Formats: sequence, C-alpha cells, structure tokens
Amino acid sequence: MADTEIKNPSPKDDCETLLDAVLPAAQHFLGKYGEFYPFGATLSLTHEVALVAAEIGEEHPTPSAVMALIENGFRSGAQRHMYRATALVHHVSAVPPEKTTEQNCIAVSLNHQSGYSILVVFPYTQTTQNKVVLEAPFAYETDNTIFGE
Repeated sequence: MADTEIKNPSPKDDCETLLDAVLPAAQHFLGKYGEFYPFGATLSLTHEVALVAAEIGEEHPTPSAVMALIENGFRSGAQRHMYRATALVHHVSAVPPEKTTEQNCIAVSLNHQSGYSILVVFPYTQTTQNKVVLEAPFAYETDNTIFGE
C-alpha cells in the first residue's frame, strides 16, 4: 500500500510536498535578511520540486508586481500541463484565529491541477538570534487561479 501512496499522492500530499520545500526557504530569508520578496515553487508531473523567483528589472519592485509575474508563469506552465501543483509564498500581516492583534505571517498559496486550492498562513515570531519560530498555521480554501479555466 505504501507504494500506491507514493505513486499516486493526493492533491493535499502534493501541496504538502511544496510546503516542505518553501517554508525552510522563507524562514532562512527572514532569519538572514528580516524579509523576503515573494517566491514560489512548482511540482512537476514527475514529482520534482523547483523553487521559483522572478526578476522584474527594477531595483525595488513591489511585492504585488513580483507575485503577478510568478502567477503568470505558473498559469502559463499549467496551461502547457507542466505542473501538478504550485506554491506562491509571500509575507502578510494577519490576526490569527483566537488572537486579537495582527502579527507577521508567511502565507503560502497552494494550487493543484485537480482543482484543490488553499491559502495556508503561518504566524511567526523572531528570536533575538533571528531564528524564525512558526506558530500553528491557519488556512482558507481559495479559488484556483492557476489551473482554473
């Protein structure tokens, strides 16, 4: 049975594979630089993960411009049936459930060719040694803007 699970992972499993790839990168950037530009990852049809960044050609592009460029690349690849899933990672401020104040968060928008789509938000704190400590995530179902028609 384990072989079947490996050969035919669920959409959620595919998206968790991408989460496992992007979260350490986001934590690294935050720990080293205190911030990060949006970046992403793709999961190919052969289950290979590739990290993705975008260069706009400006010294200080807006995060939304970088996100738009990455999303357009994802859509183009999805239309050509290159990906099983995509992840777009960006920084947000949000009020986590059961809290009353905004805090810094890593947001990961995950889209799968099956139509599965979710935004997972990881609140975090940073220690005095610049270690990024993730708190319990919260998630929202979203529209699949990458593989949607």
